[in-house]
Amino acid sequence: MRYIAMRNSKGFTLIELISVIIILGILASVAVGLFATKDNFASEVVKNQLISSLRLSQQLALGRQNLSTSVPVTLIVGQSSGDWTFDIWDSAAALPGNAAYDTANIEIANTSIRVTTSDFSSACSAISSSTNFSVSFDGDGNLLSGGRVRLCVIGDQTSQVCISSLGFAYEGSTCL
Repeated sequence: MRYIAMRNSKGFTLIELISVIIILGILASVAVGLFATKDNFASEVVKNQLISSLRLSQQLALGRQNLSTSVPVTLIVGQSSGDWTFDIWDSAAALPGNAAYDTANIEIANTSIRVTTSDFSSACSAISSSTNFSVSFDGDGNLLSGGRVRLCVIGDQTSQVCISSLGFAYEGSTCL
């Protein structure tokens, strides 16, 4: 039996090709991390905390099962030393020192929040910017204002948070 050696073989072996693909994948994942900063995700974090705080406020109001509108649960959104503050106040609770039930602070990082109770169709940029606003829930978890609320969180990305008249907070492209 005679073996003929191929002296001028050209090309790459399968192991070499797989090694190169793996190395390129590792380099690509490292390179993506160099271009992404925390500011790229700031508006997403603010939106998620806003929805979470709204839902917690509604759940606290529902848990009290108090139908009186004179003692609502209120979420107050404001700014304090470079942070968005989300303070939940339970008016019926006897809290020492008149403190908030729950507080969350999120770095502003070039985000703004715009609020409206009447404009549900135009672009978020057309709504006036707000640094302080509050949303109150009665014992049934409904909005005390009786209407809907539209919130736009604007940063590197623009997100829309809607609150139905029944008090449910959700992210959506249209507020129903």
